[in-house]
Amino acid sequence: MHGVFLTLGGGMKKSVFLFWPVIFVALLIQAPLVQAQHAMPVVAEDVTVQDVEAVYRTLGRILAQRDAIVTVEKSSRIKEAKIGDGERVKAGQTLFFLESAIEEASLAAAKADLDVRVKALERLKKLVKVKAAPAADIPAKEAEIVAAKVGVRVAELDFEKTIVRAPFAGVLGILETHAGDYVTPGEVLVIIHEMPPLRVAFELPQRDFEKVAVGQSLKITHSFGQKHTHSGVLKTINPTLDQETGSIRMIGAIDEADELRPGMVVEVRGIIETRRNVTMVPETALVPRPDGLIIFKIVDGKAKLVKVKTGVRRDGLVEIKGGLEAGDKVVVEGQFRLRDGAPVAAAKSS
Repeated sequence: MHGVFLTLGGGMKKSVFLFWPVIFVALLIQAPLVQAQHAMPVVAEDVTVQDVEAVYRTLGRILAQRDAIVTVEKSSRIKEAKIGDGERVKAGQTLFFLESAIEEASLAAAKADLDVRVKALERLKKLVKVKAAPAADIPAKEAEIVAAKVGVRVAELDFEKTIVRAPFAGVLGILETHAGDYVTPGEVLVIIHEMPPLRVAFELPQRDFEKVAVGQSLKITHSFGQKHTHSGVLKTINPTLDQETGSIRMIGAIDEADELRPGMVVEVRGIIETRRNVTMVPETALVPRPDGLIIFKIVDGKAKLVKVKTGVRRDGLVEIKGGLEAGDKVVVEGQFRLRDGAPVAAAKSS
């Protein structure tokens, strides 16, 4: 093999082969070409077409159809509780008996007084028939009977106050008082909840007022252990806004949902409209740039840059308005290292 000789200082002659630098330079030139042909590993997902619900989301609280505090109308002592915690009761069912000895005595006296006056009128009428008493005395006796009947009715109402009944059918809460307790008007004996059906109360900011309408479908979701979603319908929109928060209060009715309980916090989704055949991709496919959003779709093993406009978002997916079709593959991982036209080796996400 022949090379080029260089003469070094001191008269010493040494042979150095100059073709090694030439090979090194050639490798440097070829390296980018090899690298350019190397496929970039990425993760891709298919573009899908779906029916998408445009919704508003907020938190709400479950309510019974109505609630009532069961209390007494007069101060007394509870003689007997006829129910227990959490029982389901019928409208008018007896819940508590109060001490009633005085009321019972008053009612008996009123009935006895009425009986006496009725018999006195009967005797008077017999005497009038035989002209032993003036007929003019009859109206006065009849007036006494009317007053006695009123007295009986007052005594009956007073006695009725010693019996505490359910104002409507529903489910009782935990008893706050028990036999032997002295209670006064306004004191809570127990709270009764009319359920089912149930309602959901929620609020939206003023800017969302145009999105809501009575009759809209609702989806109510709660989570304990696993998620459960129930259907409902928007029934009432408060005509005035809250002066402090500027929000709108709404009430929705819920279909059968045995596991829901008043007081639960739930997610409420109001369905504004259902859009058909919407192009959707994972949100992770979006790449933000100063001039807007882009997506890389894979065409013939290469990354193709596509500028996109987005729409509704749902469950980790986003609507793409134009530029993509069902079945296209888009890069969802590794796209930040790509450039338009770069070769890619795509794997589907697990």
